[in-house]
Amino acid sequence: MVNRKAVPNNIFIVKIHKDSIECNCSCGNTETFLFKNIKKIPKHCSLCQKTKDEAVKEKSENPRTKFIKEYATWVNMNQGCYNKKHIRYGDFGIKGITVCEEWKGTEGFLKFFKDMGEKPTPTRLYSLVRIDSKKNFEPSNCKWGRNRFSC
Repeated sequence: MVNRKAVPNNIFIVKIHKDSIECNCSCGNTETFLFKNIKKIPKHCSLCQKTKDEAVKEKSENPRTKFIKEYATWVNMNQGCYNKKHIRYGDFGIKGITVCEEWKGTEGFLKFFKDMGEKPTPTRLYSLVRIDSKKNFEPSNCKWGRNRFSC
């Protein structure tokens, strides 16, 4: 008799053999587990787990997720300049403040990060500040400074 409590919700029993159990994962992959290991059935099949591990590795290598504080600053900077519904649009966009071309678009964050570097720690005490408040967001006019206004 198979202990169904040992089988996770996304693993479905297909066939019960003399010494093993054949299961389908919700991803469509089929795996066979020996009865002696039935308590050790993973929550995902080995294919799902491999994909999950790859996603974690990719996330750690992706600067947009590895440097989440800097990425959030970059997003808020762009949104504050161009999104009329953003809370900071009144401080930037309505005044005609823009973001330099190299910091825009899909590769913009990588260039922003290359120019600005990591946010100093503790990150909650620092924000992106414009040296001259009348000029745009660009490498020569931005620095990490103690919080006045947060991007």
